[in-house]
Amino acid sequence: MARSLAQLDLNLLVALEVLLVERHVTRAARRLGVTQSAMSQTLQRLRDALDDPILVRRGTKMAPSPRAAALAGPLRASLHALERLVLGPPRFDPAASERIFRLAAFDVYSVSVLPRVLARLGEAAPRAAVDVVPMAMDRVYDQLRSDDLDVALMVPRSPPGDLVRAVALEDSLVSMVRADHPILAGEITPAAFVRWPHARGRVADGGPSAIDLLLEAQQLRRHVQLRLPHFLAGPALVSATDLIITMPRSLARELAPQWPVATFAPPLPQTPYTVELVWSRHVDADEGHRWFRELVLEVARGLGPPRAGAL
Repeated sequence: MARSLAQLDLNLLVALEVLLVERHVTRAARRLGVTQSAMSQTLQRLRDALDDPILVRRGTKMAPSPRAAALAGPLRASLHALERLVLGPPRFDPAASERIFRLAAFDVYSVSVLPRVLARLGEAAPRAAVDVVPMAMDRVYDQLRSDDLDVALMVPRSPPGDLVRAVALEDSLVSMVRADHPILAGEITPAAFVRWPHARGRVADGGPSAIDLLLEAQQLRRHVQLRLPHFLAGPALVSATDLIITMPRSLARELAPQWPVATFAPPLPQTPYTVELVWSRHVDADEGHRWFRELVLEVARGLGPPRAGAL
């Protein structure tokens, strides 16, 4: 190993990491402060040294080769560890920091968690900012690895081992209707539940929603009369119609008091689900990153389960 490392210019690894993030020779050159010609030569040296194409053209874009994609996470973690070893951990002063923290979250948690995060940020780090990025389930793990994101607030689906997870909050489903909806006059049975038209928010991966899966287990199916890009318009729409919308309890708790609506537990067996904060292991020791993720976790955990008799 020592002999092969001795034959490799370790500066090439820095260039490789940038190339894998940018996936574009010109942008990588600009980021490293070199000419495009020099960056092209560096890419060729990497290809020769690793005996791998590194970046390959797919349509109009460049994409990492399978080997390069597998190297991306470990390479970034190793470079960060080396940087901390040589330069020492960077100091983070919240009161003076102008850092922009990038958070991916569904609209559901932008409403319940984000306002409280911003209030805390305004007190402790008034010059810092938060960039909320739309959740893209097909890209979120790569975004975390490449530092396009700092953290993601999500229900993870088998995240890889180079990502770290922490429980943020427990949530469950609740249904919402207008305050004088006829379904409230009697027993809310599964049959009564599917007798009325429903609205649904869009599911990130385009698959069936959690409530549809619960109904399917009971061999029931609802009529979805309205599909929404998000849940935020739900209370306004159900307050003036016969529609039922089912959403996370944490969101309903924020929105219901603002509209003439009522809520009830769907008449289906369900268990609470866990929402987690996810980040890349290579930033685990970053002082500023740790400060921000602990703030988000403290806020989310502070929402807590509903009190007895409350939403």
